[in-house]
Amino acid sequence: MLAGKNGTNALLAGTDACAQQDNADAMVDFAKGPGIKNKQALIDNAIAYRKHPRNALNNNGIVPSTLFCEKAPRNPELNGIVNGQLDGVDPGLFGSPKIATVAFGARK
Repeated sequence: MLAGKNGTNALLAGTDACAQQDNADAMVDFAKGPGIKNKQALIDNAIAYRKHPRNALNNNGIVPSTLFCEKAPRNPELNGIVNGQLDGVDPGLFGSPKIATVAFGARK
């Protein structure tokens, strides 16, 4: 994967909520670089990576949905694209090992 080790680590439950988007932005930046002949294929890969669900962990019987990044991406190709959620997460609760679980709509 173009995102490498940082790309894999960004999918872990305890990672910053924007790490995945930051990696996807870096992938798009690379695709737009000079001499790149398969630009759209690389951008499509960055979008697929950005949509990939992040790891979710069981916390005392609750598996909260993973947090969403609240900042805009650098590249317009990623506007409106967010990480998916794994099957089995609680759609009404959000959290991570580093962020307390909060109900949908609540501010952290």
